[in-house]
Amino acid sequence: MKIYYQGVPGAYSHEAAEYFAQHTPHKNQKHEYIACQSFDELFDKISGDIESFGCIPVENSYAGTVHRNYDLMVTHHPVILAEYYHPIRHYLLGKNTSFNQITQAFSHEQAVMQCTEFLNKHNIQ
Repeated sequence: MKIYYQGVPGAYSHEAAEYFAQHTPHKNQKHEYIACQSFDELFDKISGDIESFGCIPVENSYAGTVHRNYDLMVTHHPVILAEYYHPIRHYLLGKNTSFNQITQAFSHEQAVMQCTEFLNKHNIQ
């Protein structure tokens, strides 16, 4: 069974795809997880292929609605099989420093949005 997700191995969408595969009637099948560069690519891959699945976010409790995926669902008409609430955990890592010495954080823009409250609270840009 092919399961497409947007992102890289280890991304939250990949973790959600693995969870889906292990908690459905298809859990005893062999799974192939395939990373896509974009949600458009993911929808193109699963459209018309009844033996493949896509795992996409539609809401993010920190950063809001993933509007593009709603648009793609309207144009591609996928069958929705399940809903899953995936916990989001971020870690602030530094090298040879203490927490109160951190003044800047560098990350993917989505992670920064998800951590805005924490970063602001601790005056980290």
